[in-house]
Amino acid sequence: MNNCTVDHDLAMPFLAYIAVSAIIYAAGTLCNLACVWCLVHCSRTSIGMKVQLGCFFGLLLVQCAVSDPLVMTSLTSGFFCGSLQPAFRACTLIFGNIVVDLERCHFAAMAVYRLLAVRWPFVYKRACELRKVVVSEVVMAISATVTWVVPLFLKKLELEDLSFLTGNGKGNPQTYSTIRLLFGLGYFVPLGVSLVSYVAIMITIVQRRRKLQTRDSLPVATARRDQLHFIIQNYRERLVECIIPRHCRCKKQKIAAEIQQVEQELTHPSVTSRMPS
Repeated sequence: MNNCTVDHDLAMPFLAYIAVSAIIYAAGTLCNLACVWCLVHCSRTSIGMKVQLGCFFGLLLVQCAVSDPLVMTSLTSGFFCGSLQPAFRACTLIFGNIVVDLERCHFAAMAVYRLLAVRWPFVYKRACELRKVVVSEVVMAISATVTWVVPLFLKKLELEDLSFLTGNGKGNPQTYSTIRLLFGLGYFVPLGVSLVSYVAIMITIVQRRRKLQTRDSLPVATARRDQLHFIIQNYRERLVECIIPRHCRCKKQKIAAEIQQVEQELTHPSVTSRMPS
């Protein structure tokens, strides 16, 4: 490599960094293989969740076994003035960033699924269907890949612009804003989705706890009526989905109206006062 010199003062710390990283990659590969094996042999997990968690642990496996070692090889070649081309080192960096962005998207997706499970359990059950999970996985894979590939085709980003991250190359400073934008999209968007989802989960848990405390302080008849209302409300949608197909909206609305009428009759004080304690 032209005009390349090795910083001998940092050579030993860099070698130690390579050794520690290799141990972490090996341990991560074995642990993620064990997680994938457990998912395959677990019979209590739904198929949709198996696909989602399998893709997540599969990405971690790819990161530990493929992408991170390739990035480490590129960094080592750049530091010790190796023979690897700057374009190859930049491609390994792009591949590693795509894998990491996909992992962050999966973190955000799992946070949204947890929110659905806590706040809207029936919606969560439908969202765990195999077809919907596969569609979400495909959408995340395409979005993470397109985010990094499209700027290359549009000439908004050149491979040489990434070489400064993996060696002694010098890119065009005018395109550094594009690199910062790509890193920001891959980091802050999934982080924001995850943060909002978990905050909503905590708010939902606090609200339900307050409702339970308020219900415990109510008279017996009122608490019994609220409990009956909660049960009917939870099973109303499931009953409609079982009786009427999804495309028959008019019949579904009629059934829902009849269920609501029955609910009002059952929650009437004259009925709940006769219920056994």
